[in-house]
Amino acid sequence: MACNNTPKESAPQKEETNTEANTSTEEGIHYEGVIEKETQELVDTTILLSSNNEYTQTVVFPGHEPVTHKGKFEWNGADKTIALIGEDGKKEYYKVDAQVLIYLADPNKKLSPEEEAKVTLHQK
Repeated sequence: MACNNTPKESAPQKEETNTEANTSTEEGIHYEGVIEKETQELVDTTILLSSNNEYTQTVVFPGHEPVTHKGKFEWNGADKTIALIGEDGKKEYYKVDAQVLIYLADPNKKLSPEEEAKVTLHQK
């Protein structure tokens, strides 16, 4: 009977639509962290991926107000990446790994572990 309790604990994290939790339950999967962008600035970044292939991204550059972007995202199962597609059609790529998103300034460049550490968002 103890085995039955474990799946019940993990299942609501993905399936319930509960207003008590804002992370991976209410609207999708929530990632956040401080990542280094092309400008070499550390940017406080939050991404919410919804089950309907829509995303909400909030970024806060040092000394600025938060800016929120919304759009669709595409999943590429072959290379385990997602592309956030902005309203202007511009794509921003992230590698999907175990409970993290890794920002890819250049989706064709392989990052070292040190570089990945600077651009990783963690699932919350």
